[in-house]
Amino acid sequence: MERVLNSVVEAGVLPAADLAPVRRLLARLVPLWRYTVWFTALAMVLAASVAIRLDVQRMQKDHARTIRTQREARVLQDRLRLELDARRRATAMESLAQRHQLIANPLVVHVGREP
Repeated sequence: MERVLNSVVEAGVLPAADLAPVRRLLARLVPLWRYTVWFTALAMVLAASVAIRLDVQRMQKDHARTIRTQREARVLQDRLRLELDARRRATAMESLAQRHQLIANPLVVHVGREP
């Protein structure tokens, strides 16, 4: 027994009688395209607002971290400046003592309240 393929009906093509319910369903769904467009636009706006909010939060966090780091650097710079000033004063006092030949027996002066 031989098999004969029907060349009239191609694969993937439905006869016209079977397309009628699909066409009716599509005809009922066509007016809903506006809602689909509005929903898509709303979803895009919400996604953009969430992304922007996350970026703003990240920028605020980075800004706070930068301010904190800058404050710490300023405190460190002030401490280093005070240390340098103290060393310069000590060097200046030592050179002054050498100039006046007071190195052998320096005079100690207590500043503050009397005991």
